[in-house]
Amino acid sequence: MQDLIEKIPIDFNTVHWHTSAAIPKCIYSLNEYVYLEHHEGDFTFSIDDVVESKFTCLYRNYKYKGDKTSVDELISYIIGKLSAISDIEECQFIIPAPSNSKEKRFAILIKKLSEKLNLKFMDILTTDLNCKIKNVEVGKRGSMSGFITCKQNIGEDAKILLIDDFLETGTTLRECVKAITEKNPHCEIVPVIFFRKHNTLKELK
Repeated sequence: MQDLIEKIPIDFNTVHWHTSAAIPKCIYSLNEYVYLEHHEGDFTFSIDDVVESKFTCLYRNYKYKGDKTSVDELISYIIGKLSAISDIEECQFIIPAPSNSKEKRFAILIKKLSEKLNLKFMDILTTDLNCKIKNVEVGKRGSMSGFITCKQNIGEDAKILLIDDFLETGTTLRECVKAITEKNPHCEIVPVIFFRKHNTLKELK
């Protein structure tokens, strides 16, 4: 039987740490895997020769096709997975990683999730889309290093559930943690991702 949750070790100490915040020891994953391919300036799911999980299929249709009919089912699935993470029991806030999508579908989903979990939704992370790093625009999945900022102080001793949908190198989550703790030096962050990205179909088989 597949585990509900996977713990992914990640060295958040590589972040330039300014604060006394509690450094996350790992990233929690919903134990979903996906192969993404680059297509017309964006990343899309590829299902060639891969058996999709139901969650993968629902999320792909929601995020990339705007299908809102299964939002409740998506949220129920996510809540079921999150129930296995004891670290989130005392969280008061939920923050989505910044999205460059104009539709903001990821943030909308996390806001609906916050209502079900009775957590305060804070969409306070932003990226500077005008900056270019290594000749790759941030909006086209270039390095996020130093270009994620936190717009607001949350308060002393806040415990935050930080959610992103895809994990590639871990850079985005590192920069999210850095940005949040610069504004909130005594917070605790629990990072969670939906999918681990694989670069080739072979890795999934």
